[in-house]
Amino acid sequence: MNRKFKVDFLGEASDFVESLDEKTRTKIYYNARKAQLVNDPELFQKLNEPGLFMNNPDD
Repeated sequence: MNRKFKVDFLGEASDFVESLDEKTRTKIYYNARKAQLVNDPELFQKLNEPGLFMNNPDD
């Protein structure tokens, strides 16, 4: 399958993910890989929650 986009974890993000327990870390990497290959709205559901980002244009 072709990737739709590339996922690169920046230094601080990579350090953070590596500091997590193995089960959580595995799930994060699995979801990142899955997002590259398939269009699954469930993966991005929480990104659409109001107030998630400080500079939310809907606020």
